[in-house]
Amino acid sequence: SGFGAANVPNVRVVVDNTTPVTIQLAVGGAAVNVNVSADDAPPIDAAASKIQANITSQRIELLPKGVDFTSVLKTVPGTRPEGNSGGITVDGASGSENAFYIDGQEVTNFRTGTLNGNNAIPTQFVQEVQVKSSGFEAEFSRATGGVISVVTKGGSNDWRGEFGMQFSPRRFNGENRPTLYRFSNNTYEYYTSPKTQGTNVFPTANLSGPIVKDKLWFFGSYSPQIFEAINNTNYYTVAPAASRTITATERYRQKDTYEYAFLRLDASPTNNLRLTGTYTWNPIVRAGILPPGTYDIG
Repeated sequence: SGFGAANVPNVRVVVDNTTPVTIQLAVGGAAVNVNVSADDAPPIDAAASKIQANITSQRIELLPKGVDFTSVLKTVPGTRPEGNSGGITVDGASGSENAFYIDGQEVTNFRTGTLNGNNAIPTQFVQEVQVKSSGFEAEFSRATGGVISVVTKGGSNDWRGEFGMQFSPRRFNGENRPTLYRFSNNTYEYYTSPKTQGTNVFPTANLSGPIVKDKLWFFGSYSPQIFEAINNTNYYTVAPAASRTITATERYRQKDTYEYAFLRLDASPTNNLRLTGTYTWNPIVRAGILPPGTYDIG
């Protein structure tokens, strides 16, 4: 009371980042209006020695991406997906050398050191993603590659909703490559398996808002990922190519559903106390299976 507005530079609060701000207050009148503006400019932490990058929800919305947060990690320098190295590589380290956190809770697989598929939560849940590649704090001592932290979205005093559907038809994929296959005891031939059909579907429904204005807020989302694979498999007689015939053709269908239901509650009982609770329901349900020798879904 009794002080005027201060000219404060652009300041952004991000995950695990300390930004010092010097504020000089001037003497003011009894009634003063203070305007606060915000943008998506990345901050510079002058007091830290770690190397890190933050991907905000505004940036995620503008990026071409997949259906989960790992698809945006490739926008960070030195970070890319590598299937032969166990997932995500950071500065050349294998996927098993990383550590993954969601809302401060480590979700790294304790056996393989990688991220389980059902913990690769959809981007609809994500408020911010941070990737630390070196110089990070001692609390992340287990990680020798990178530390990947995810912060989920929360509610506010404004009602917000999002409803949508994405489709990924397999008919747009390329043809399978030929592989060397033994049809008889002494004959090897190049064989191209039938192209997998089906359509992957990714619906989403989000809703957030206040339960008690200025005190209690919620964010809820249901965003399952449904992968479908349909394959026609031919069964041949064991004979040279000139006399080989198809004895039967079977149609197989496999459907994998990654269930993602998420709820977050934020409460502020007092000005100095903030409480947060989250719950994620993320089982993987498989119906049917493709026979050996066909191309599995991915």
